[in-house]
Amino acid sequence: YDQQAHTYRGQRGAFTAYGDFMLSGGVFSAPSNGVVSCLADFKHTGGIFSNNAGDISFDGTTILSDTVGNPFNDLVINGNLTAPSTLYVVSNFVNNGAFNANGGLVYFPGNTTVGGSSTTTFDNVSISGTFAAPAAVMAVNGAWTNNGTFNPSGGTVVFNGATTISGTRTSAFNNVTINGTLTSHGSYPLLVAGGWTNNGTFNHNSGTVIFNNATVIGGSGSHNFNNVTIGGTLTAPGGTLQVAGNWVNNGAFSPNSGTVVFNGNTIMSGAGSNAFHHLSIQGVLTAPSAPIYVAGNWVNDGTFTHNGGTVVFNGTSGVGGGNETSFNSVTIVTNGVLTGRAGGMNVAKNWDGSAGIYYHNSGEVRFNGTDAQEVMTGGAYNGSGNN
Repeated sequence: YDQQAHTYRGQRGAFTAYGDFMLSGGVFSAPSNGVVSCLADFKHTGGIFSNNAGDISFDGTTILSDTVGNPFNDLVINGNLTAPSTLYVVSNFVNNGAFNANGGLVYFPGNTTVGGSSTTTFDNVSISGTFAAPAAVMAVNGAWTNNGTFNPSGGTVVFNGATTISGTRTSAFNNVTINGTLTSHGSYPLLVAGGWTNNGTFNHNSGTVIFNNATVIGGSGSHNFNNVTIGGTLTAPGGTLQVAGNWVNNGAFSPNSGTVVFNGNTIMSGAGSNAFHHLSIQGVLTAPSAPIYVAGNWVNDGTFTHNGGTVVFNGTSGVGGGNETSFNSVTIVTNGVLTGRAGGMNVAKNWDGSAGIYYHNSGEVRFNGTDAQEVMTGGAYNGSGNN
């Protein structure tokens, strides 16, 4: 089909181009609520292509070249489609075949649902309307720009290339998998309701990640965040989780026998209970006034501000690190064992070791508060520990 001028107005039903579809002038008005089927290449170099409210279906092997950029309504792939540098889709994107993004941008300015039997991999995605991802897996190799509304549909978005998240709206994902490099938005939070699997590199870009449902952090990559907000349940990796910014826990945090490293300037807050396994301070950590629970080691190579709170040691723990820790109150719970820092530590308020065991490790505990302090050791002392 070769149209260089004039106007074609399709009636209801179907239009099939068995050879190349070529539009260089005039107006092609597709059948209203019908289907334009393309079995070969689609070349739009001039004129106007109007999809009306119908579908365009690529049913063969198609290279789509479009220098004009008229949007498609519903786009259906039943064959093999190679995209142009910019592709506009205002309604649904259905992939039952093979889609080659070809390094281009797919722009979604309308109300779009991505579906079909095949997994779709985009290079660059721009959303200015409402975009619903498939309930299974969708992959993105390039930029993600969200100026509209993104509905994750309970599915997984896999970032395989070098992706920067940008735009004027918050992107709320379900499951996130990183196999390449993902750079977060620096101004708008990244919301995650499902799993977080990092097998590549995550660049927090001084932004915030909000875990607002049930998330397990996993993957072979390093887990480095800036601000972390927990609104649901967050399960840490078994290795190391690094936090450079604020820690806000309004849900439940499961430490999973791992280490949380605070390596920036962190204020800990929120209504949830903060229970860690190993806790390491490499920056500045300001505690909440509520208790912090530590089941493993406490390592301070930075600065700890106790904020009038209590650190509860409820496992087998040791206090270490290059810098001296100044606690407010310390509690060792039943069956808890705490080994002190050889270089000493300070306690400004109360010490309750009556239910657990404390080993001094040849270090001092200096009770240096300005008010009356209560020290409960349980009474028995054997030269190295008390109960």
